[in-house]
Amino acid sequence: MLIEKFILMAQIETGDVTTDAELRLHCAFSFPAVVLAVGKEGWVALGEAFQILVRDVMWNVRKTLSCSLHEIAKVLPPEVVERDLLEVFEGFLRDSEEVSHS
Repeated sequence: MLIEKFILMAQIETGDVTTDAELRLHCAFSFPAVVLAVGKEGWVALGEAFQILVRDVMWNVRKTLSCSLHEIAKVLPPEVVERDLLEVFEGFLRDSEEVSHS
């Protein structure tokens, strides 16, 4: 139940741009801790929220994930890191200066 609420933070559209941006930023900030808490078994449930956050229009959301991508990778098995995180990492390197230099 708690994981579903967390995932909703990445997906929610309240109609208030500021609130939505703050929710996604908090979600991105907490993402590594949630991955650590649910472990590799919980990654399947978090994958969609992760993809939403890494494509967020707000650079600070992407930067937050960029800064913690290595912590997420520590929890996941190598094949999942290669499949789900490597392309994201490469995308962050080509992202805006705020994201790519973090």
